[in-house]
Amino acid sequence: MGADMRSIEELEREVEELKQQLLLEKDKGKKKSTWFQNIIDSIPNPLFIKNKNSCFTSVNSSFENFVNIKKEGLLGKRDSDFFSAEEAEVFLKIDEEILANGGINWNDEKLTIQDETYNLITSKVRIFDGEGNRFLVGLITDVTDKENQHIQLKQKKDELEKEKKNNQTLLKEIHHRVKNNLQVVSSLLSIQMMRFEDKETHKAFNNCKHRIAVMANVHESLYKTSNFSNINFSTYIQALISNLKDSSKLMKCVKFKLDLINIFLNVDLSISLGMAINEIIINSMKHGKVEGENLEIYLKLFEEEGSCVLRIGDDGKGQSGIDESKESLGAELLQLFCNQIDASLLYVKLEKGMHYEISFDKNR
Repeated sequence: MGADMRSIEELEREVEELKQQLLLEKDKGKKKSTWFQNIIDSIPNPLFIKNKNSCFTSVNSSFENFVNIKKEGLLGKRDSDFFSAEEAEVFLKIDEEILANGGINWNDEKLTIQDETYNLITSKVRIFDGEGNRFLVGLITDVTDKENQHIQLKQKKDELEKEKKNNQTLLKEIHHRVKNNLQVVSSLLSIQMMRFEDKETHKAFNNCKHRIAVMANVHESLYKTSNFSNINFSTYIQALISNLKDSSKLMKCVKFKLDLINIFLNVDLSISLGMAINEIIINSMKHGKVEGENLEIYLKLFEEEGSCVLRIGDDGKGQSGIDESKESLGAELLQLFCNQIDASLLYVKLEKGMHYEISFDKNR
């Protein structure tokens, strides 16, 4: 009897020891589980783990917050228990492929939560536990805001492009109207000129019309191009000369020699330089022409030591035309046009003809 009682006591003691060991192991397992949960909860992106049946076995706090479902309500459930059948079917198909074949899979996915659709990039990978059981780990990156930003940027770009086109149309119309208004002024001068018979008065009116035409040509050039801030200056000079040929009887005896680089200048530079060129050419024809002989006028435009240089001259009858030493309207106007663009003006007197050099900054 005593031996039996001792055996029972020993058995009870062994059972108690076993309970303690089990509690210890359970505590270790709980600590281990807590440690693992703390690790995945530290990951800012939503993370989930599924078993071979695509049932949730673990999730982090970011995933709970993202889908707005507590972990207890997720574990042991599948996507079809929470999300639309169409979306769940897509997720399940990808899960099965990863669980079967392994590898890392990156997917662009859409997920609807409480009537709000999110754009996601989800990466999934297969893992095994110590017993060879298959699991799937998924990590979610929410790119909804980036997608929305992309859409907003595109909309803003489209709006700016539309506004740009409207402004271009408006600027084009403005240049067209300015050109037309200048032509109206020129026509008014022609009507007014008819009231006078004096030749000098007629010349004064014609000179004013030439100057107006120089400005009108700039606006005409801008009207015909998509660039409303700069014009091709060499093309503009050729148009200016063509206009002078059409309006002057002397042009039949004048030959032009052009050596111009291809350069684009802004409106202010173009108008002031055009007015200066117009003034020099008119005076060359007026004072440099020798009866019975042809007159050659040259224009050379080039760049030198960071500046642009415009040389104009003729092979006329010597020191005639605009002369800085003489108080004439031509000299005053030429200096005025150069001052407007901070250009330097140099008069060169040679045995034959008058020559000018205008240096300016093209980026002014």
